[in-house]
Amino acid sequence: MAELPPMGTVAAIYRSYETSQRKEWFGALGMSSFGDECDRKLWYGWRRASSAEQIDGRKARLFETGTREEDRLVADLRRAGLTVFERDAETGKQFKVSDFGGHLSGRLDGKVVDVPEAPLAWHVLEAKTHNEKSFKDLVKKGVEVAKPGHFAQMQLYMHYEGAFDRALYIAANKNDESIYVERVKYEGGKALAIVARAERILRSQGTPARLHEDPSAKAAFACA
Repeated sequence: MAELPPMGTVAAIYRSYETSQRKEWFGALGMSSFGDECDRKLWYGWRRASSAEQIDGRKARLFETGTREEDRLVADLRRAGLTVFERDAETGKQFKVSDFGGHLSGRLDGKVVDVPEAPLAWHVLEAKTHNEKSFKDLVKKGVEVAKPGHFAQMQLYMHYEGAFDRALYIAANKNDESIYVERVKYEGGKALAIVARAERILRSQGTPARLHEDPSAKAAFACA
């Protein structure tokens, strides 16, 4: 009996994800970027100093899974009796906040009220998925320490929304479906420090300094 030819189905699936990726660049420094301590990296990224990363099909599918799971978390909140608004009634799109002529920008996962811990307080909503290691770290340390980028993101959202002084962070463990929720308060000093950092990066005409003299040194892992 002749051997069956090698399977091309998996390759075709991954290739379909690769060819369907959105290619446009929105010209903004994302509000989720500020978990990275390197100003130089953010400056290079915003100025498009290198070609965009080519995401392979497997990773693109993984990203899509994360997006679907975040939608599921929103559905979970509604099922639990919370009121969630995901879209701006005026635009039909996600709520958007921006500054510096649109060069600093972010989109909220939603706005939520009827949170059991504070039923009358409106919160900005941030939904995320985590692998096992990341989730355990989050539960142990809290979002500010474990995921500083997510924390910065929420601080900026609250800062620019103005009327919000609380955020609701909901996270799911992709391994065992555990859910973690944390209410994050608005801290004006920290938010303003992030805004000042963003302005410094956006207005800098020269490349920001390296974090370390020798970026290839073992201690300079953040420069990688």
